Amino acid sequence: MPIFLARRSAVRAEIEELLSATDCAHLIDRCVGQLSGGEFRRILLAQALRPKPELLLLDEPASNIDEVGIRHFEEMLINLREEQGITILMVCHSMNMISRICDSVTAVNRTIFYDGPVKGLDHADLLQKYTFL
Repeated sequence: MPIFLARRSAVRAEIEELLSATDCAHLIDRCVGQLSGGEFRRILLAQALRPKPELLLLDEPASNIDEVGIRHFEEMLINLREEQGITILMVCHSMNMISRICDSVTAVNRTIFYDGPVKGLDHADLLQKYTFL
């Protein structure tokens, strides 16, 4: 059965608005089993936006998503941060994703070895000294 079958019209409108925030309003009548990994993550992100959080905690939000899906997910996170003022705290192993969307980073490899702006991670000696998974 569709995810949101038999909801009151006011509830359905609210769900459509939340799904629109993650660019997946067109999925409202699809079954969960028919969704791709990226679509399913965007639905979960929409669910996390009700009620609107001040802080959004994400653990590897783009794992098992193709590159196009990752870029789309990154754009949504940037929008949530910039347009809606939501603070995002994210665990991520992708240096590419970190460099594209993060303002600051705390790098951990058994201990905190870097804490500051993302630009500071560009140092070759830092990247050679510590391995990112």
